[in-house]
Amino acid sequence: MTWKIPADLTKTRGVKEVLGNVEGTNLTARLMLKVLDLVTWLPKTQTVPVNTATEDLDKVVTAVFSDGTTSDAEVSSWTLENPDALKTENGETTATGKSRRFGHFCVG
Repeated sequence: MTWKIPADLTKTRGVKEVLGNVEGTNLTARLMLKVLDLVTWLPKTQTVPVNTATEDLDKVVTAVFSDGTTSDAEVSSWTLENPDALKTENGETTATGKSRRFGHFCVG
């Protein structure tokens, strides 16, 4: 299968048609894609024991899209504004997540 991806596929939201050719035949495949805007990330709060390593923090975050649907995504790494907060009882910090799928984002 070879898809002909339109150059503007992700430039605007809406239902988009993508055509493809089935290799070895004269058949054309048609795929309808719904392109949505990423509206926001749901805030995430974690309570962890003192001395928890950054890499041990929960890596699942939730995205909210323009049609009201949500989708979980996995963070590949967290960058903490104050890493020493994990070494202190009642320590608080803000984290920025990095996702292979969405890039960098802040969730809390």
